[in-house]
Amino acid sequence: MGFSCSEKWPNLFISLSLFLLINTKTSDQASDRNLVNEICPKTRNPAFCFHLLGHLGGASLHDLCEASIGPTQDLAFFAADEARVLLMHGRDPALKNVYRSCLGSYEQTSVGLSGVERLLGAGNLRSLPAQASATLAKAGACDRQFQPPASEPAQLKKASSDLEDGCSVVLVISNLLATSAM
Repeated sequence: MGFSCSEKWPNLFISLSLFLLINTKTSDQASDRNLVNEICPKTRNPAFCFHLLGHLGGASLHDLCEASIGPTQDLAFFAADEARVLLMHGRDPALKNVYRSCLGSYEQTSVGLSGVERLLGAGNLRSLPAQASATLAKAGACDRQFQPPASEPAQLKKASSDLEDGCSVVLVISNLLATSAM
């Protein structure tokens, strides 16, 4: 048997966690630590958010946004890979069209996240929420493609859900950054 995308997930997640630990600035400022406590309850999946950002004590909103974009980009690539595999191995033409649409949505999500990153880098904080919101909508577009009797394959549903969770974190931080810019 071949090596499936689902088997790569634990290694990808470990690599992402190590990258974040090594490349993220941290400090011991208790007030900044509260940013994670302020952000995560507002997200789609607070447990996911705390797992993603919980180790970033002392990070600024800007740093937290940067730190959430990279792993969420990786989740978009992973979801696209899942859709690509299903598309390649699918036999039902209608489902193949759905997988193709999902693949496009995940690729557009990745482009949207790059847009958030560009806006953040340019200091265009007021435009962040609109870009992040559109990105979250694209991330969830695949789920809406599946109509009964067709059901979304579990591995694609999980990849899509994780991607939406990551985009939700980016959106909440983007909203806070935009508010702080006013």
